[in-house]
Amino acid sequence: MIANILFAGGAVGLLITIFLFNRKDNLVPNIILAITFGAYSIDILYAFFISQKLYLSYPSFIGLNGMLPFIYSPAIYLYAKAVSSNKKRFEIKSLLHFSPATIILLASVIGFFIFSSDEKLALLNPDVPKSVFIIIMRTLIPFYGISYIVLSLIEIKKYHHRLKENYSEIESLKLNWLIYLIFAMTLVWILEFVQIFLIDVAGKPENIFYKYIYLAISLIMFLIVYRSLKQPQIFSEVHLDEATTIDKSDENITDKGYNKSGLSEEKINEIASSLVMIMQNAKPYLKSNLSLSDLAQLNGVSAHNLSEVINTKLNKSFYDFINYYRVEEVKKMLNNAKYENYSILSIGFEAGFNSKTSFNTIFKKFTGTTPSEYKRTSRN
Repeated sequence: MIANILFAGGAVGLLITIFLFNRKDNLVPNIILAITFGAYSIDILYAFFISQKLYLSYPSFIGLNGMLPFIYSPAIYLYAKAVSSNKKRFEIKSLLHFSPATIILLASVIGFFIFSSDEKLALLNPDVPKSVFIIIMRTLIPFYGISYIVLSLIEIKKYHHRLKENYSEIESLKLNWLIYLIFAMTLVWILEFVQIFLIDVAGKPENIFYKYIYLAISLIMFLIVYRSLKQPQIFSEVHLDEATTIDKSDENITDKGYNKSGLSEEKINEIASSLVMIMQNAKPYLKSNLSLSDLAQLNGVSAHNLSEVINTKLNKSFYDFINYYRVEEVKKMLNNAKYENYSILSIGFEAGFNSKTSFNTIFKKFTGTTPSEYKRTSRN
């Protein structure tokens, strides 16, 4: 049963890899993602190779999977970084992240020709003491993986921040699926740590969790397929406005990132006044997919300058600025007899929200209560 799941997981991963490599819009993030899934898939299929004891017939392939964790660990980080930074071209210096994988590959190739079949089979024999190199490698891999998971989460946080500077609706664009993947892989690395402890400290048989670790990775592959079907934008490009390349924290946005914009205080006040008037009269926030560029065009200014005004003068991200007006619109409609027969969700959609989840989350963020609770208490 487990072997079948391993084979299916590896096959699904290879299909994703082929799909990504053959997309017409062959984006840098997609290429990196293809490399990631390719490495995962080969590693899973290698686990199938071991579980079925095919190594007895093909001992030369033993140990050739050693480089794979050193490929998919940095690849996930580089994917998150490519999406976060909106890069159009792959940077050659990024290849340095794969230096350990290259070294291990060379060692594996040398071992392929130097070591005999019996010596390679001894690597899988729990009764044969392992070399210092293998012990170090076995211990290093989970630490290596966890390090890149932390770096990946940092990049995802940056990306989600930049989304809030560009879009008023971000649920379909967020990298939540990648966060699920990262946390799932964290559990895998924890299993690796437990396995190392049981082997090196408790003296338990080697690879005690081997099948289960790769079973978990196989299930992750199925999760990715499910998420990609549910959220097709996973493999599509997100065009982030250049105005948001400035790295600002959500908690403390200052104007130091805009000190070369050329806007005077008088001009900033003028744009802010015009912006508020447009929001009150034209109500562009009723458009569910309103973007920074859309609003900048309505206001007759560049997206960069508008972003500066919203961040430094109004002290909000674009996302919070637009959704504040939507919440206010919902509050007015809930207290208007004209909308008495509308459902609360319908009112949310009328105000510019396009999902129940974002509507409830954002409304509670600004009011401290849910839409239904607000409706009930406001009429008492």
